[in-house]
Amino acid sequence: MKLSSLVLTSSATCYAAVCNTVTDLVDNNRQYEGMLLQVPEHAGCVNPAYCRGQLLSIHSQTQEQKIEESSLRGEETYWIGLRNHCLNCPFEWADLSPIDYTNWGDGEPNNAGDGEDCVTKSDHWSSFTWNDDSCSKPYRFICEAYTAEYHPAPDPWDSASGGCKTGWTKFGNGCFKSFGGRQMTDEDAKHKNLAEAKAACVAAWPGSYLAVLHNHYYQFFATSMLAELGVSTWIGGEKTSNQDHYFHWMDGSKMTFTNWAPGEPNGAESGENGVEMYAKTNYEFGSKAGSWNDIWVDHHKAYICSHPVTPTESGTGPNPLNCPDGWVPYRHFCYKLEGAQESGHKSFDDANADCMAQDKRAKLASIIDDHEFNFVRSMFYKTLDLNKGTINTPGPWIGLEVRQSDDGAVTGKWLDGFLYQADYWGSNEPDGNVIPKDGSRACAFMEVPTGYWKIADQDCKQRYPYVCKLNIEDLDFNPDHWEDKRGEPLPCPSGWTELKSDEHACVRAGTDSFNWFEAEGKCSHWYYGTGHLVSVHSETKNTEVKALYQSISDKDFWVGGRRNNNNAFVWTDNTEFLYTKWSKGEPSGEWQGVAEDCIHLRNDGYWNDAYCADDYMGYVCQISRMYSNCVNTAEADKEVCPDGRDERSCNLLKCCWDPTAPKKCYQAGVVKGSGGMSPGAAAGIVSGVFIALNFALFAFFTLRN
Repeated sequence: MKLSSLVLTSSATCYAAVCNTVTDLVDNNRQYEGMLLQVPEHAGCVNPAYCRGQLLSIHSQTQEQKIEESSLRGEETYWIGLRNHCLNCPFEWADLSPIDYTNWGDGEPNNAGDGEDCVTKSDHWSSFTWNDDSCSKPYRFICEAYTAEYHPAPDPWDSASGGCKTGWTKFGNGCFKSFGGRQMTDEDAKHKNLAEAKAACVAAWPGSYLAVLHNHYYQFFATSMLAELGVSTWIGGEKTSNQDHYFHWMDGSKMTFTNWAPGEPNGAESGENGVEMYAKTNYEFGSKAGSWNDIWVDHHKAYICSHPVTPTESGTGPNPLNCPDGWVPYRHFCYKLEGAQESGHKSFDDANADCMAQDKRAKLASIIDDHEFNFVRSMFYKTLDLNKGTINTPGPWIGLEVRQSDDGAVTGKWLDGFLYQADYWGSNEPDGNVIPKDGSRACAFMEVPTGYWKIADQDCKQRYPYVCKLNIEDLDFNPDHWEDKRGEPLPCPSGWTELKSDEHACVRAGTDSFNWFEAEGKCSHWYYGTGHLVSVHSETKNTEVKALYQSISDKDFWVGGRRNNNNAFVWTDNTEFLYTKWSKGEPSGEWQGVAEDCIHLRNDGYWNDAYCADDYMGYVCQISRMYSNCVNTAEADKEVCPDGRDERSCNLLKCCWDPTAPKKCYQAGVVKGSGGMSPGAAAGIVSGVFIALNFALFAFFTLRN
């Protein structure tokens, strides 16, 4: 049963609204039967923290009409749970449900004035329609909340039992197999058009289809499979004449879950009748790894097939690493989710000790990229009790320790020694108010159902489930073993400043007063459209950037941090967000009813979250710095450095980064087709070690083979 609360706001002051008065509302749409509405008279802002659960999602005209008739007032405006989480990202529901119904007003969404990332329901001529609007406005709002039970993810395969055919991997109650991967041979390696891929699935196992993803956990798992494929991949969505926004699953089931990329599906009238999944995150266009796109069916692509488990089969999947019983192989590591029952929950230290007791090469898990993140959070399904508690309940420990110095600087490290490279923080995380300020550690866990990270607030003593990661091949991932062939960094362009704290960047300060969006736009015009507001990853860089700006002005200035739809901060250059330098009591999230979603540096060097439309601050821009051995390689001759997803990860891979080029991350001193090997691969052969730095682990095996 889905239980929902309605919170109505009427003034500019935000309260942590508590819903007390309840009104039952029955929706004839079976998926939302038994909806419970709650209607207190408090004011609020568009922040899920003010709801007991999440801002409302709407999935049918019947549901919307019943809400309007029951509780909404004419001539009022209400926030709902639809929001895009970055400048170019798609709209998404806060509760992860599919966008299978919309009711936009004429000409909406239009992002008027930039920064209209949130959505309202407004009464226009006696008809409530939707409008995108600035998230900072203090409208009334509508919440949905779960009380006794978490709303279960739909899964038509729930009643299936059994196992999988040899070579197929069991997940949930389905079996999956990918084709067209970089390490495959013969027929399995061939890319196919949609019709050929459909036929190949049936040939591989009669009764199978291109991948059917019934809920977000199946999506998480399928996204993790894309690491091996490395290219856009067919799944089992197809267009019909009048169903599910013209798409349904090839097995005839309804799309109760969707994961469209920004602006997709966009080909309703153009014959784009198939669905592909993007293999990698594209920060330029705002699409995440695993996002869907509708596309012409004659394209040749890799593909993933699925089949329900069946009583006549007993397999659970290949085990190429010979992982111990109970451990699951993924890429070059084995994983195990412990503590499915509450009696098995442990503190952070006890959990890590148990991982090591099972195998001395195991520790609490590190998470280094999008694919591993999706793999680990897919493990929640059919293991943890997902029908208990509320949204964003504590999930398993991961192996991340975070520390805060007495001056407020936050740093972190993985227990297994991986460099901290990517992050997936939840709302207002990492929370400096929870992390001790004496240098002692705090610990991170994953929330259910999203998997986003949160800092524990009881000195790591809480008892949670936990994820172990086994380095079964005893790989050495010390980045010092990676040979650097890029040469010397070149001088910054005229007017730009080199940084001792970050030799990969050039920075430039501006004293003109802009709001955050204008400042980011100003920076983006530099260096062929690839600049950003500066990102700050260390105390030394924070000090150096502050000193640079203070040499020309004593104003506060914008940097590139901004909240995403998880209410977590991210950098506009898509690098990891861990180091922080918040002023006391910050980030506050709002001030006098106005949301504060953007970061600026004060003249004392500490950070504050501020109203993004404040237009009295300066700014500091950042562009990439080139290296001597990276500038003379023709585009056709570049050997791509696999999966260098952004400037920072590319630099950590010791590869060349050119944001202006089609091949943005490529190897120095290696010409395509020359038989040359990446610096990391060569170093690995010479020293017998292996570098696992973001995607470097995967890169090595790709190039070696």
